[in-house]
Amino acid sequence: MIAWTTGADQIGTNAVTIRATNYAGFLDWNFAITVTNPPPTNPTNLTVVSVTDNSVTLSWDPESPVVGPVTYSAYLRHVLHDPRGSGATIWYTQIGSSTTQPIITISGLTTGLAQVYYVVATGSGGSSGYGSGILATTTAPQGPTNLVVTGVTSTSVSLSWNPAPGPDQNPLFSPITSYTIMERIASPPANIPTVTNITGTNGSVTGLTPGRSHIWFVAGVDAAGNVSSIGVVYVVVTNPVPVAPLVGGAAWLSNGSFQFTVQERGASIQTVLIQANTDVSDPSGWIQIGSVLPTSSNFTFSDPNASQYPRRFYRIIAP
Repeated sequence: MIAWTTGADQIGTNAVTIRATNYAGFLDWNFAITVTNPPPTNPTNLTVVSVTDNSVTLSWDPESPVVGPVTYSAYLRHVLHDPRGSGATIWYTQIGSSTTQPIITISGLTTGLAQVYYVVATGSGGSSGYGSGILATTTAPQGPTNLVVTGVTSTSVSLSWNPAPGPDQNPLFSPITSYTIMERIASPPANIPTVTNITGTNGSVTGLTPGRSHIWFVAGVDAAGNVSSIGVVYVVVTNPVPVAPLVGGAAWLSNGSFQFTVQERGASIQTVLIQANTDVSDPSGWIQIGSVLPTSSNFTFSDPNASQYPRRFYRIIAP
C-alpha cells in the first residue's frame, strides 16, 4: 500500500500514477484521486454584536480558507429528562436562516428573551460541532418604578408615576416613547389597555362603576409598540359608592384662615371637592377651592382666603 498526507494544494482532483518496476521493465497505473476539503472546526470568538427588542445579532471568526465555502446556522439546545430523574436527552433545533457570512441576525424574538445560541459551520467536508454557546438577551421596555393614586371618585381613578427607566439605567432597557394605563384581569390572566398614548407621567381612567375594584398598572411602551409587563408596581382601587361627608370642628386660625374638619363616611376613601359661596341662595355662585384625596376618613381643610369675605358658605361633595 502507498499512503501519504495531502496538503492544501492537493484539495480537488489529482492525477496519480503508480509505477511498478523490475528487471523486465515497468508498468504504470493511472488514477484520479479526489481530495475533499477538511471539515469545518467549531466557530470561535462567538460574540453578541447587538440586540433589539425582537432580534439578536451574532458574529464569529471565519473558517480557514482550506475548508472551502461554508454556510453557518444558529441553533438552540434542548434538554429533556423523561422520565424525571433519568439521563438527559439533548437535541438542537435551528433558529433563523443560514448564512455564508460570519455574522447573522436572528429576528422574530420576544422582548426580554434570554437564550443560549450555538453556531455550526457546514462545508463540503462535513459540519463542525456545536461548540460553546453564547447567551444573548433581547431588550425590553420597562414600566415605571413608582405608582401613586392621586384621585378616586365613584367613576374614575387618577394615577401618577415616575419616568420609566431606559437604556441609561440598563442597556437591556428600551427607550420609552409613551405610557399605557393597563387593567389587570386575574382570571383568566390578561392585561387590558385602558388609556393609551400618554406622553406625560400622569393619567386618569373614567367611566368606571361605583363599588367595583380594579387592579391598575402603567406599562412603558417603546417605539416599536412593545409593552412592558405588570411587574411588581401596581395598585388595587375600589371606586366608592358616594356618601355625603360630615363637616364639623369649624374655627378661625390665628393666621386668618378658616378651618373645618371633614369626615368621609363611605366604605372607602375617595377624592372630595371643597366648594365655597358667598350667597347660599345662588346656585351658580359655588366655586371649587379644593380637591382632596385624604389618607384617612377624617381630615382638616383650611381656607386661607376666608377673611376676605364678609361671610362665606362651604359644601363638600363626594363625586
